[in-house]
Amino acid sequence: MVMYMSKFRKICKFNDEGIIKFKNLIVNNHNYIKTMNEIEHLCEDENYVENISEKSISNTFTHKFEAAEKIIEAKEYIKDFSYENIGLWSWLSAHMMPSLAPKNIRKYYVFIPDGDYRYRARHILRSSCSMYEMYRVKSKSLLNSSPIEVWGDILEQFGYTSSKEELSNDLIIDFINSVYIDEETKEIKKGVAGGGKNERPGSIRRFKKLIAELNLTYNLREMNYEEFVKLLPNEYNKFLYSDEIKNNNRKLAIIVSYFLSRFNEEAYEVLNLGSMNSTHSEIGKKLNVPGNTIKNIREQFDPYHDNNRVGWYQRDLSISRKEVLNVFKSKSFKFMHKIVLQILDNSKEEDYEEIIKKSKKKSFFNL
Repeated sequence: MVMYMSKFRKICKFNDEGIIKFKNLIVNNHNYIKTMNEIEHLCEDENYVENISEKSISNTFTHKFEAAEKIIEAKEYIKDFSYENIGLWSWLSAHMMPSLAPKNIRKYYVFIPDGDYRYRARHILRSSCSMYEMYRVKSKSLLNSSPIEVWGDILEQFGYTSSKEELSNDLIIDFINSVYIDEETKEIKKGVAGGGKNERPGSIRRFKKLIAELNLTYNLREMNYEEFVKLLPNEYNKFLYSDEIKNNNRKLAIIVSYFLSRFNEEAYEVLNLGSMNSTHSEIGKKLNVPGNTIKNIREQFDPYHDNNRVGWYQRDLSISRKEVLNVFKSKSFKFMHKIVLQILDNSKEEDYEEIIKKSKKKSFFNL
């Protein structure tokens, strides 16, 4: 890593020849130090740059929020400021290369805006400024969740975008800050970004598409946070809820799976959730566990019940499964059905330990 002295320059823009020169230096980079030095000189070469402001700006920043804040503060003093001013954004990137490329020089489109829809939102400074203008101080956690040289998937999805108007809503940034940013590490949570063509459930890419869909039906600007969360599919629960809640749901899934194994066809019929596979899937959605997990746990109980399924007879039950079996093996169908309905009622937050405790009492439900 090369250390550069902090330097202030009056804000400029590259002319057409300057943009081409800058791009060629990036694309043909074979020697990092040499290329960085050439870019340094290019920023001040009067043959390639035009001064467009009396405001000066530093070339070194640690985080995207700080850089975006300073650029937008100078906006009114910049001649012909525009997000489509390629010369401006290219020069700003060249000027800030010590921050944007501290170790190596990557793809040109993170430094020079590209019209290709695949790269349009990947310009670090332009997307950061766009997000800062939309959300101001609320964008700080998000913009600072990764080093300035990392553009990141959230910045791509919610930074410089063609759907800027429908995303310029405090509800969106409040959700992202509270759900996708780890409160302790201040970093993006695992599973939020990326995924390629096979987008991960609950990922930021799917969230952006969901916002577009919800905007067709609901007035999100008039909706509060609690109302908005109720509209979200269960795939977002893994980010919405704490590890404690998720662990509780996994334990509740054991009780429901036991019910399916012991009472078999009668259980599937009374729940009325469709076929066996559909039932597993719907239960999984309600408890935020994979539908296949419901099926697997049911099969662990199958060797203990007369339901024409062999199940996982080769292995002993784990401690958590044995607890459920011992507590509920003498309970009636009516008792178990009522317990399961309570568990699957999304409007209530059932506690596994409390259910086990109450179920051990003979007077509970009196069924």
